[in-house]
Amino acid sequence: MVIALDQILISAGVGIISSLMAAYLYFKFSYSLKPKIEISDYISRWKTSNGIKNYSIKIVNRSNRNVMNVSAQFFSVKQVKVLSENGKDVDRINEYSTIELVRSNIMELKGKNSKDKFAPYEFRFSTLTDLDTLLNSNADAHLKIEIYCQDAKTSFGKVFSQNYSGTNKIKKGPFKSNHSLEIEWV
Repeated sequence: MVIALDQILISAGVGIISSLMAAYLYFKFSYSLKPKIEISDYISRWKTSNGIKNYSIKIVNRSNRNVMNVSAQFFSVKQVKVLSENGKDVDRINEYSTIELVRSNIMELKGKNSKDKFAPYEFRFSTLTDLDTLLNSNADAHLKIEIYCQDAKTSFGKVFSQNYSGTNKIKKGPFKSNHSLEIEWV
């Protein structure tokens, strides 16, 4: 039996096109399984019952699925000059200084449709570092938080980040409960 060249080319073309379509659909579906974390636009400043000043950044899991291995890094970022050998200003680079968090990681953050009514799908990363003084001492400085987490079933991970420029990004009062990123004025 003799197979015509045009039949071989058609079969190869159909195979290539169908494999490309399958790969596209797989990556499109996989992308939808990545975590969806929202980070507050403002930093909450409040005092504990002992009078200790505390600063918090709230995150909310906006997906229906649980996320795990949630970790955060918090930085003060300022621009520094790069000088040539003869002392001329040739460039500026960002210098990162770590700000210590009270707790920088959590094992799991439930999805918003969790059937467990006590399982929070929000978390507040806090620091005792005086952020007002830090920002007021250097006009070029801003704050940055980076959060990494993975989908609990697929282990697909993603990094989320938020920048806070100036003390106007710090508001007095605690965050409202549940999924809100608003700060209650006290």
